Amino acid sequence: MGALRRTLSSDPTTHLSILRVGPPTNPEPRGLMTAIPARPPWAVIGAVSAGGALGSVLRWGVGQGMGEYAGWPWATFFVNLTGAFALGVVMVLAVELRTVVPRWRSRPPSRLFRPFWGVGVCGGYTTFSAFALEVHHLLVGGRMVLAAAYVGASVIGGVLAVVLGMIAARRLWGDARPAGAGS
Repeated sequence: MGALRRTLSSDPTTHLSILRVGPPTNPEPRGLMTAIPARPPWAVIGAVSAGGALGSVLRWGVGQGMGEYAGWPWATFFVNLTGAFALGVVMVLAVELRTVVPRWRSRPPSRLFRPFWGVGVCGGYTTFSAFALEVHHLLVGGRMVLAAAYVGASVIGGVLAVVLGMIAARRLWGDARPAGAGS
């Protein structure tokens, strides 16, 4: 059982090795592919951790300031929608605006920008697990219509919030997408 190892170099911020494991007769035609860091990316781990700590504290603060009204879990709804909006902004800044913002042409944002703000802050701030638990509580409590409304509003609202965040970022800093490209 040999292992096939190759290094991915398409993204300079990550250094991953791909290992093919499993016998050639594995039902999966190409075997099970597992990404394993070639070396621990400590700076990225630190950025994600620091951002996650900040996002989690922000979420806790919102939870302390907001509560439920008429059974609707406003705090989680608010953090998930505002976090989705923020993620839309972060992704435009991280991916598109290197070509538009003049000072970023010569010195692009740190390779830690996206891990800190996207994965860390936005990931720590938003919460799918609390959302799922609140839906469960609504269902167990017999509030089927409210649970369905909460799921629908959260999913549709979250997608719209990402799109609105991307639009807002492009309007503020410029649109770097090729002509005719959509959101």
